[in-house]
Amino acid sequence: VQVPQEAVVAVALATAAVAVVAVAVAAVTKQTPYGTKAYNLYKQIKKVIFTGEKVLVPDEKAIATVTESLDCTDLIVGIGSGVIQDLCKYVSHFNNIPYMIVATAPSMDGYASATSSMARDGLKISLNSSCPAVIIGDLDVLCQAPANLLQSGLGDMVAKYISICEWRIANLLLGDLYGVPGSVVCDTHC
Repeated sequence: VQVPQEAVVAVALATAAVAVVAVAVAAVTKQTPYGTKAYNLYKQIKKVIFTGEKVLVPDEKAIATVTESLDCTDLIVGIGSGVIQDLCKYVSHFNNIPYMIVATAPSMDGYASATSSMARDGLKISLNSSCPAVIIGDLDVLCQAPANLLQSGLGDMVAKYISICEWRIANLLLGDLYGVPGSVVCDTHC
């Protein structure tokens, strides 16, 4: 699947879990390679679309935008990377709705994590959330990401391991908390 550069990043809220891969492909490519049935299902999906005209901030406003469309939702499908998947994970967790992510860029390492990076009072914090039921990543799409996104993904992954080591060293030398869930992750809603 070729994702056009101007593709709209969307969070799709599906009311049926059938043909979800076909629907995700149709949503990303604006094409329906799986026929009329998939296209009709795609047209029935409640969509929350973030067009990219403004920088999307993972805050209370964005959470509310997604949550407002959840009535009778069986599955949340996130098409995008960082902020989109953080919103999906968070909303999914606190509404007890499974979700899947269709990765569009390798610019971060959080696709399979159980936390969401959210903004609160101008600061980024990590909140408990849920891992996706399904992660889809088309290697052709991911490899075509701009070089700066590839580099930021690698940097994100390396920084995570360095910070874990620093956290452990601070524990050994200074007695700082280490490995205690509440010491890093907040357990409350935004």
